[in-house]
Amino acid sequence: MTTRIRTLFGSILLLMATMASAQTVHFTVPFSFVAGSKNLPAGNYIFELNRENNTLILLSEDRSGNNALMLANNSESARNPDKTYAIFQRYGAHYFLAEVWRQGAGQTLIPGKLERELASKHSNVEVAQVEARLSPR
Repeated sequence: MTTRIRTLFGSILLLMATMASAQTVHFTVPFSFVAGSKNLPAGNYIFELNRENNTLILLSEDRSGNNALMLANNSESARNPDKTYAIFQRYGAHYFLAEVWRQGAGQTLIPGKLERELASKHSNVEVAQVEARLSPR
């Protein structure tokens, strides 16, 4: 009986840790953009941030199949620690998802080949910030 209770308690703790490590963020992107190696249209998106696995999953809210899985580096130096937002970098006519921040803790995406090429050709980069809202859990 004691073993079952310990196993159940351990399972509950593991489930709680998994749920706590993945944070869901909703936002509307008003322009088309590149996430990882995928071109995505403007629209409503859900981001699932997992700091333990250094991954970011992007899903379109309209279930159109505009989804992406990206590797990211964890970051701790937010410009606005009380806000949740996404940072996009613009080179020429192309926007690239660069960072996602959730109340002071963030993930910085690893730039893809196209972004690195355009960054080397453009001396100035414009930055766009899109405010997000946390989803209820």
